Amino acid sequence: MNRLLLADPASAPAEESMPANALAFVSDAETRAAVETAFSRLELESARIENGDVRTAIERLGVERSPRLLVVDLEASQMPLSDIDELAEVCEPGVSVVAIGRRDEVALFRSLLERGVADYFVKPVPPELLAHSLRRAMEGMPTGRRTARLGRVVAVLGVRGGVGATTIACGLAHMVASRHRRRVAVLDLDLHFGTVALSYDLDPVNGLRDVLERPEGLDPLLVERLGNSVSENLSAFAAELPPGERWNPEPAAVEGVLDMLRHRFHYVFVDLPRHPQDLLIFALERADVVLFVVDLSLASMRDTLRLSQLLTRVNPAARSLVLANRVGWLKGAEIDRSEFERGIGRSIDHLVPFDGVRVVSAVNTGQLDHLARGRFAAALELVSHSLTGRQPSERRGLLGLLRRGR
Repeated sequence: MNRLLLADPASAPAEESMPANALAFVSDAETRAAVETAFSRLELESARIENGDVRTAIERLGVERSPRLLVVDLEASQMPLSDIDELAEVCEPGVSVVAIGRRDEVALFRSLLERGVADYFVKPVPPELLAHSLRRAMEGMPTGRRTARLGRVVAVLGVRGGVGATTIACGLAHMVASRHRRRVAVLDLDLHFGTVALSYDLDPVNGLRDVLERPEGLDPLLVERLGNSVSENLSAFAAELPPGERWNPEPAAVEGVLDMLRHRFHYVFVDLPRHPQDLLIFALERADVVLFVVDLSLASMRDTLRLSQLLTRVNPAARSLVLANRVGWLKGAEIDRSEFERGIGRSIDHLVPFDGVRVVSAVNTGQLDHLARGRFAAALELVSHSLTGRQPSERRGLLGLLRRGR
């Protein structure tokens, strides 16, 4: 039986342990009654209706977790498109937004849909049609319109051991979360020797193994509780198994975990081991972006070419980037950049200079915020811009944030 909560903004909690399945901000009694009727027809664990409008939604979701379904009132908005753009800045990916207003204009309707809004209703709102639209959004059914996309999966793969892939993954995730203000998850799929938890000075959570092996036990609440909070916008998912202990990741379980994370995070960085091969290929198939971390060595050049060819076979639609790490560390032993690029048949996208003392100190103490300055940070910031397509202070519309998962 669904639980419907009616609340005033003054009495609503600033933060809840878990978000409502559906949340509405409406400004008049007639619309409130229509939304209440629509919500009551949906099989939801919880739903909430508050007095307010799109501005109230922006303020509330700045401190609360986003619901799965969001209804906002645009009647009082002088600049509804700008308000929807601002709403996108605080919404998590995977949210379906339905707007309500008085303006019966085709141009407004089209502009809202272009920004990723699932539907727009002119007051008075028919409860039956609203319930139908919300149900289709909840079930992931096509509405004939552009709808929200989920967060993006960024697979970070060291082509050789010891090239610093985990440091790059953790540093990038921290930068995207702190400077770009995106919700970010880091998933360490090396359950034996992964160092994501160490890098963030966290205790591993071995329950991660269970959910990656048993698709029948997947539950969004369970998966979310397996994450360790690094900062306000950053969570890490990592386990630590004894050497030699076997674990058997199930493709359906791994896919389910990734899907659940993509519903709640704008970016999911996957620190990907090269073995086992089945897990490597499965993760590459589901990545939106693959970041190859290399050093300027002959072995790295060979394996970059081989792994690039593998990615082309299993996921030709994925975007790939080549990042040369610790450049200048072994000055006399490094292959020249132009020679390396000829060997892999493409350009190196990013060079990260060796910044040994600062990086090693930050990683050993689990204080990656100490990397906010220096050559390493400057190079990593360029990579973060390349991944997100936005400057730290840049604002983007709902189309860019919800449809692209940014």
